Amino acid sequence: MKLQLFENIIMNKYSIVYTIILSLTISTAISVPVDIKTEIVDESLLTNDNNNDSSTICLTNECMSFSEKFLSSIDPEVDPCDNFYQFACGRWILEHPIPKYRDLWDQFQLFALSIQNHLKKHLESKTTVKPNSNLTIIYDKLYEFYHGCIDTKQRNKNGYDPIYQIITEIGGWPMLDGHHWKQQQQNQFHSNRYRWEHAYIILAQLDQEYLIGIEPIIDFRNTSKIIIKLGPPYKTSENIINLMKSESSSSIKNVDGDDPLDQSKQLYMKMLKELRQNRPNSNESDNQLNDDELLADIGALIDLQFKLQDSASPRHSMSYYQNHYEKHLINISTIKANINFDISSILEGIFGRNFTDDELLFVPDIEYLKRLSPLLLETPDRVLANYLAANMAFQLSRHTTIKMVELLVSKLDAIEVLPNICYMETSNYMPELLGKLYIDLYFDQNIRENIRSMAQMLRDSFRQLLKESEWMDASTIDEAVKKLDSMAMNIGYPDWYNNDTFIMEKYLFMYEGINSTNYIQSVINVSRKRQYLSHELLNNEIITIPNSSDHPAMLSWPRRQIIDVNAFYYFTTNGVYLPAGIIQDGIYLADLPDAITFGSIGMILGHEMTHAFDNSGQLYDEHGELRNWWTNNTRKLFAEKADCFVDQYSNFSINSAKVNGVQTLAENIADNGGLREAYRAFKTFKHENNLRLPGAMSKYTQDQLFFISFAHMWCTNMDQNAAINLINTSVHSPPSVRVQGSLANFEQFAHTFNCSSNTTMNPERKCVLW
Repeated sequence: MKLQLFENIIMNKYSIVYTIILSLTISTAISVPVDIKTEIVDESLLTNDNNNDSSTICLTNECMSFSEKFLSSIDPEVDPCDNFYQFACGRWILEHPIPKYRDLWDQFQLFALSIQNHLKKHLESKTTVKPNSNLTIIYDKLYEFYHGCIDTKQRNKNGYDPIYQIITEIGGWPMLDGHHWKQQQQNQFHSNRYRWEHAYIILAQLDQEYLIGIEPIIDFRNTSKIIIKLGPPYKTSENIINLMKSESSSSIKNVDGDDPLDQSKQLYMKMLKELRQNRPNSNESDNQLNDDELLADIGALIDLQFKLQDSASPRHSMSYYQNHYEKHLINISTIKANINFDISSILEGIFGRNFTDDELLFVPDIEYLKRLSPLLLETPDRVLANYLAANMAFQLSRHTTIKMVELLVSKLDAIEVLPNICYMETSNYMPELLGKLYIDLYFDQNIRENIRSMAQMLRDSFRQLLKESEWMDASTIDEAVKKLDSMAMNIGYPDWYNNDTFIMEKYLFMYEGINSTNYIQSVINVSRKRQYLSHELLNNEIITIPNSSDHPAMLSWPRRQIIDVNAFYYFTTNGVYLPAGIIQDGIYLADLPDAITFGSIGMILGHEMTHAFDNSGQLYDEHGELRNWWTNNTRKLFAEKADCFVDQYSNFSINSAKVNGVQTLAENIADNGGLREAYRAFKTFKHENNLRLPGAMSKYTQDQLFFISFAHMWCTNMDQNAAINLINTSVHSPPSVRVQGSLANFEQFAHTFNCSSNTTMNPERKCVLW
């Protein structure tokens, strides 16, 4: 499972089209290794005397830069004991207005743009020397994909033929085929019934799943096995209907105030007419639907979308499904008894093998399947056909002509934003290779070992916290330590990135269908190959990677991770993942005081490690398998301590919207634990860079710099709608609450800034788990 740390910078494949990527000139994001020694020192260092900080002033360019950055962010008029977030970020928010078309802006988006600018510049140069001669053929495919995307002349020439071909294969599209659709599909399939199952299988092989969600996942009971997950379509939120009907479904602000649902209908109409008028034999006016008929069809398929969404049960927390995993393992025979369509034929069509009735699937929402059956029966064939074809066509349309791109980006200049769109598309369809390119060009290989050393310090600190725990019994502590010591630290990129032979074997097959002269067909070919390999993973169970320490189930890190400014912990691999994208000079530099480094990248590492012991992670053992390793009494005490966080965070509010302490529990536990682990590592180990910043920042001690660095990382400017949407939908607390809540629970923070008892940042009641 992916646990996003900075979720607001993650864009799905549809928001790519609507997101304006601002052209910013950002300094080169090349990280320099930190040389950290791991000698344990006296425990008394954990008690800091602020008046006796005799550390040296750092006068390097990096320290000068960070001194200016922090100083320009801090609001000196705010008492840090009243509101530390406002103290650390007040001026940053004032000096970083939200760009047009966005509803929030933070530093992590700037980091992501830095990576984009570097890689896009490289991709745009056709004469660029390949960074790795062993992978020339593979890198050529990467360049071909990008240049095929930006070649508007060739895209216009290719038109929409691949879309028309798929429409024919799936049984037609009534809105496009007009009054003759029914007769055409009867002639094609020799049946009066529309075969939506046939259409579904074809679209699923293109990585497009509507009506039903089917995907291979790691089996929680045995992480060396793969099982099929069956339920609502997992990509519903990515279809164009959902995007356009809700302003909050994208990071893009609707500056015109138009009704999103009306916008969706108008966009449908324009795109449909563009596809219709360019289709062969489109001049049969007697066959074409008029505007009223088209609007009626559009309204019907949007109505179906709403019904599908209403059919899904309310989402439970991940911990619920983990606690009730066995309950949701259902054999195919039982599934068949609850539905009226042939699920076996669908599975066999997708995966290319037979399924017996006693085979178990993971079905988290059987009620959705029960509700889907009568809905499919009562929905006219015409509406089902329109729904499937429209979603497919509109998803692929963005890869076609410049005219279609213009419709999608609306008032923006399509030619101007196309390079940015094409970069995002390359990242979307070729994430591993784009990540490999970034590693070969910009990533200092020494960084992996240096951050692994830091991660070991965090692990050692966490181990000390576990062993000092007064509420856990000895056997549970032993189990927790065993899990912590077994945790994999995946830093920068997967080990197999260094295996050129493996990369050639895997990705030459996946990307052999890329052709710079036919971009839309390249997209289709890559989608089919990627799905084929995903399905082969199920058929062959686990693929092992030669000469690699990567978890065998993780053939690749989750897509687009390597260059993501993000971090992750996965229950089923018991692994922390810190991608290269987040290891940038805005967070991590060699010559910075260790207080800054541990307050930022150290806290991130600690946050992810703590997810192994949050309300969901604690259900898994050291192998990433579901197993209860807690004694009854210790589990009860865990729940009581977790309830403290629920109560505390539920009392935070932004613009009168209250934070949901239950919804955000796992992330709040991780924030609090990560901060404590990072601070202890900072105070427990000797480092070479026990320095303070120069200039006006020299008045801040190392301990104070640690907390300033932590808070500065979360400086965010967001409007009211974004804040409310974040509270309503996110598993993370708003950035200000993440800072305020974690620090208010930490007695060392109050000591460092001399906060009096019962001030906002030093309340009497403090929630502590780890």
